[in-house]
Amino acid sequence: MKLYYKAFSETGLGRQENEDVIFCAENGEAGIFLVADGMGGHTDGARASGIIRDRIKIWWTRFLTCKKLPAFFQAVEEIKSVLEDANQEILEGTKKGEICGSTVVLLWVQECAWAVFSCGDSRCYQVRKRIMAEQVCQLTTDDVWENQQQNVHGMSETEILHHAYFGCLVHAVGTKGNFSCAVQTDQLKGKLVFALCSDGIYRYCPEKHLKKQLKRAMRIENLNDCTEKIKAQVYQNKAPDNLSLIMVLVSA
Repeated sequence: MKLYYKAFSETGLGRQENEDVIFCAENGEAGIFLVADGMGGHTDGARASGIIRDRIKIWWTRFLTCKKLPAFFQAVEEIKSVLEDANQEILEGTKKGEICGSTVVLLWVQECAWAVFSCGDSRCYQVRKRIMAEQVCQLTTDDVWENQQQNVHGMSETEILHHAYFGCLVHAVGTKGNFSCAVQTDQLKGKLVFALCSDGIYRYCPEKHLKKQLKRAMRIENLNDCTEKIKAQVYQNKAPDNLSLIMVLVSA
């Protein structure tokens, strides 16, 4: 397995603190990549995202020192447990009546297979090589009010767009006791590009430009150039939020 990555996390132009965190690590046989975006407008989002990063980092260190490495699906279950523990730690450290939480999107690659974990509105995109051209798809679904069918049933598109809860998170790590996250798994077939990002990227980088650079990353295999062009576009649009992006190129 060949694996390359490029990542950055920056405060942006409109915030005083970066409540996003990233974590990237690989050892040639496995790799783990995390973006966690602390919830702005609530209590200490940086604490929530930091707890997630720290717990994942501890797990990765233990993984590396195992005499017998866990198989792929065992590792997937262990990562789910780590996120559940992070959820509980955030909850227990939050004062009654306050909200402290973070989104999470995480990519795990091992044994010619991959898994993507998500909770909140940070995203993971995937690029595959098709016969005629590269194809970009968004693997994750934003956990926001309008994506819950029970919330929008019978409403018109205009009513949805102008609703007071439009765009509001409905799931995040640290906000509820009964934590769950979406998990997708598949085999590594040929070459793939993954892009994990916080909403500070996709809200301020036009979709057309974002997908163009993701396709270029697959085609030219220059992750540094592509990530820099995405970052430049976000700053051109004033970068009012924290912005984090991890681009991963992997081939079986």
